[in-house]
Amino acid sequence: QIKSDLFRNTKSIEEVNEKAKTVKKLIVEKTLEIMPDEILKKVECYLGEEDKLEKVDLAIVFGGKTLARAEKGAKLYLNEWTPKLLMTGKGPFYGVKFNKPEAEVFKDRAVELGVVEKDILVENESINIASNVRASLNLLDNLYFEYKKIIQVISWYVNRRAWITLKKYVDPEVKIIRVNADLPKEDGRPNSYEKGEWYKTSEGIEIVFNEYVKMRHQVVTNSG
Repeated sequence: QIKSDLFRNTKSIEEVNEKAKTVKKLIVEKTLEIMPDEILKKVECYLGEEDKLEKVDLAIVFGGKTLARAEKGAKLYLNEWTPKLLMTGKGPFYGVKFNKPEAEVFKDRAVELGVVEKDILVENESINIASNVRASLNLLDNLYFEYKKIIQVISWYVNRRAWITLKKYVDPEVKIIRVNADLPKEDGRPNSYEKGEWYKTSEGIEIVFNEYVKMRHQVVTNSG
C-alpha cells in the first residue's frame, strides 16, 4: 500500500504535480509486481466505461496523435448513430507531423471514409480536453445547434476525464454516450496502452497514472 495525500489535500496544479512525482516510480514498480490483478481490471472499467449506443444529435470526436478517433467517428456516422460529427482540437501534436490542426486532419480522414463534408463541424483552436469541451460547446451555441444526446469519442484511458468535463459544462438533461476509439496495432500486436496490456510496461502504467493526476488537476482548478 502506498501512502500519499495526492488526491485528497492538494490544492494547486503545482502541488499535484510535485506529489505525483514523488510516488510515480513506486506506483509503476508495485503495479508491475501485482499484475494481472482484479484491481487493475477495475481501473480499466473506471477509466474506460462505455455506454450502450443510442442515436444522438451529434458526436464529438476528440483530437489525438493517430487517426483512430476520426475513424471511429466516421464509423458511427456511416452506421447512422449520429447525423453530425464535431472534430475538436488544434494539438498538441505529440511529435506527429500533421501539417494542420488535428481537427482538420480528422475531418479529411472522415471525408475519405465517406462522411459528407457538410455534416462535419470543426473546432481547431483547443489544445487539451478542458478547452476541447468549452470551445466545442461554444461553437454549438454560436451555431444555435440544439442537442439532447451526444456521443463522445476518445481513447479508453481518457474516457472518464472527457466525460466528467462534458458533464460539468452541458445541461444536466443532456445525455452523454461514452464510446472508446480503437487503439492502432503496433507491428500487428495489441497497442501497449490497450486494456489488458497497459499494466505490462512502465510507459503504459504511467499513461494511466497520469490520467488520475490530470483529473486531480481538474478538481483543483474547478474545470471538471
